[in-house]
Amino acid sequence: MEFDTEKRASWKAIGWNGIRLNVPGGWDPAKIGRRYLLLEAGAEPVLELKWGPVRGTFSHRKHLKRMASVYRKQSGFRIHEHPLPEEWEKPLRRYAPLGFSWSGEGAGGRGAILHCASCRNAALIQFFERKPGEADRYAPRVLDSFSDHPPDDWISWTLFDIRAEIPGTFRLDRYRFDPGRFELSFVSGKTTLTLYRWAPAAVLLSGRDLEQFARMTATGFRKDTPFQPVGEDGSLEYRFSRGSGPLSRWGFGLGKRTPPVRFRIRHIEEKNRLLGIRIDGTPPAPECFEQVIQRYAAI
Repeated sequence: MEFDTEKRASWKAIGWNGIRLNVPGGWDPAKIGRRYLLLEAGAEPVLELKWGPVRGTFSHRKHLKRMASVYRKQSGFRIHEHPLPEEWEKPLRRYAPLGFSWSGEGAGGRGAILHCASCRNAALIQFFERKPGEADRYAPRVLDSFSDHPPDDWISWTLFDIRAEIPGTFRLDRYRFDPGRFELSFVSGKTTLTLYRWAPAAVLLSGRDLEQFARMTATGFRKDTPFQPVGEDGSLEYRFSRGSGPLSRWGFGLGKRTPPVRFRIRHIEEKNRLLGIRIDGTPPAPECFEQVIQRYAAI
């Protein structure tokens, strides 16, 4: 399969757990891990990324040697150190990269092992090739956009048709990408922040309103606490905090204080999507919830 990027109308951004890059519009995630992405074009793998923090001294060649041993045992593929193409060297020079190539069973590819001295992350990025030199059409542009840590305290989470930015104090706890429903959950201390995306909105809202859908889909909402309209876009918000009255401060028979809950849902009509944001607990900053809402979008 050939990947003629010149015929693709657009490129798109991908962000996941600290890394960011731009790829051709026809490339989509096929496998997702906490620090792993495999992208495919159609049914063909095109790009694989692995990354994570390292301690102490990092050796590119030791890592390549271990990887070569694993690949040889598991699949019979052969991996060799290989000079990077000149077009790859410039965008990757800040990482002191080591290039490699691999082949076996009618397939092959090229990639690089990277190490960032500023954030102490190591990364492996490799392009699959059906024909030698195929990756040179798009690899320089992909690599030029690659970043293994954010420029500020906000982490980009951009996959499929959602784009979000989350404060760096939150870490990924769990995630799911099911047909019609996405869910990303993050934790910071005792606070949980969850992003939801549902589609198609026109079908999901058939015969019910936005509040009815929210109560049917999410849990933990009290029946005696209504959703309230907020803003001018038709968004609804639910807020509840038990044990915050004057008697609870004196400890009179109201039981253990439970974390506050704040949930907002909105209908993005032009995208036929529903987006939800929920915080269980006290956010690290009073403005955190509103900032996440502003940075969460359907694309």
